[in-house]
Amino acid sequence: MVSQAEQVEAEDFAKPVDRGPTSTPNEQPINDPAEDIVGHGGPSAATQPNAIFLAMENLSASELTMAFVGDRGESGLGANNMLEISARGETRRIALAGLNLVDRRRGCLNSQGVILLGMAQKKTLTRTDQNARKMSRLRDVFRVHLGIAKDPFEAYRKGRGWVPHFRISDKRGAADARAKREAERRTESFEELTERGNQFATSGRSERPFNDDNDDAASAWLRENDPDARA
Repeated sequence: MVSQAEQVEAEDFAKPVDRGPTSTPNEQPINDPAEDIVGHGGPSAATQPNAIFLAMENLSASELTMAFVGDRGESGLGANNMLEISARGETRRIALAGLNLVDRRRGCLNSQGVILLGMAQKKTLTRTDQNARKMSRLRDVFRVHLGIAKDPFEAYRKGRGWVPHFRISDKRGAADARAKREAERRTESFEELTERGNQFATSGRSERPFNDDNDDAASAWLRENDPDARA
C-alpha cells in the first residue's frame, strides 16, 4: 500500500497541471496590490527578476546555483535577506517574499522557506505526511517562479532526506564578514606602511627626508601606498 506521503510526492510531477494555491491558511501570503508576483498573471510579470529564468527553455534544477544572502538577523530572517539565483551565466537576487517563501503576516519564513534554508545549511528533513506536503509546496515554488518542469529533488532516501538537484548555500552575513576582514587587513597594512615609512625616513638612502619642506612629496607617496587613500 502506497503511503499518503508517497502518493503526494508521486503526483507532484505526474503532469504539468495548474495546481492552484497550495499554501495552508496560516502560510497564505497577504495580497499586496502594489506587488506583482510572476506566475500570477501580473501585468508587470516580464519585469520581475525571475523572468529571466522563466524565459530559459528547458531549464533544469541541476543548472541552478542558489544562495541565501543579506544580513544574518539575530531572530533569524534579516530584513534584506534575498535568494541569489544563477543559471546559464545569469544571476539575479530575488526577494524571498517574491518567491512565496515568507509568511508576510508574521514576517518570517514560511514552511517551504524554512525547508529551503535548512537544505542550504545541510540539514536533513525526516519523512512524514506533513513534510511531504511541505515539499510539494516547495516544488510549486520552483515550477511557478523558475519554470522548473521536473522534480528539483531526488526521491526521498532514509538518512539523507530529499537531496536537491541544485546547489544551495547560506551566505547571509558574508558581507559583514568581508567588511570585518577588510578592516583588519587595512589596519595591518597601514601599520606596515607606517613602519616602512619610518624606516624610509630614517635611512640614508632617502635624498629628501620627510620634513616641512617636502610635505607635498610625502603626501603624494602616502596616497600611492595607503590602501585607505586608494579606496
